[in-house]
Amino acid sequence: MLDKDPNDPSPNQPPPPATPAAAPAVAAAVPAPEPVKLKDDPDYGPFFKMMAVKVPRGAIEIKMQQKGLDPAMLDKDPNDPSPNQPPPPATPAAAPAVAAAVPAPEPVKLKDDPDYGP
Repeated sequence: MLDKDPNDPSPNQPPPPATPAAAPAVAAAVPAPEPVKLKDDPDYGPFFKMMAVKVPRGAIEIKMQQKGLDPAMLDKDPNDPSPNQPPPPATPAAAPAVAAAVPAPEPVKLKDDPDYGP
């Protein structure tokens, strides 16, 4: 008797069992990122460090106003969430919609390229 090839898709053989790789991908729930603390914020962090090394508060407030920041933030706890939170990560479903809204630039032919053309 001839042995059949296991990869031969004949109608007499049952379909191969589904593997985890062949199963549809289920998007894992991405946990929300922790909010950035005031002391770790790139805008406000240096001013909390200045307060820690005893720089006069008036000088810190003037510097904050020069940078367009609110000096009242110095009254808050350095571990409070910063008002400058990063935007949430884009979902994969939103990416194609953005790509469809912006047309791709027309590729430059090699003969028309200023660096490589005649």
